[in-house]
Amino acid sequence: MTADGCNGCHLFPAGSGEERKKKRYIGVSLRSSGNWAAEIMVPGKVRKWLGIFGTVEEAARAYDRASIRYRGKTGKTNFPVEEYPELEPENNAQGS
Repeated sequence: MTADGCNGCHLFPAGSGEERKKKRYIGVSLRSSGNWAAEIMVPGKVRKWLGIFGTVEEAARAYDRASIRYRGKTGKTNFPVEEYPELEPENNAQGS
């Protein structure tokens, strides 16, 4: 045990943990190329590929558009639904 009463504290790097608090978006992942990919699971448990994007925000907005299209305005989105007034859900989307 060390003088400060911590046994094993030397095993973990000092820091505030801020580097772990990255903004995460639903349906978005970072590719090894440095680009951002977006995909969504549509009703029927089918994975729908939305594409590769240059920024995380572009990928998140692609997910949002697909979520509204497939799940209606009550589907989970990364940004407020009000930012997508031009989108209409498909006829078979739930919550529309």
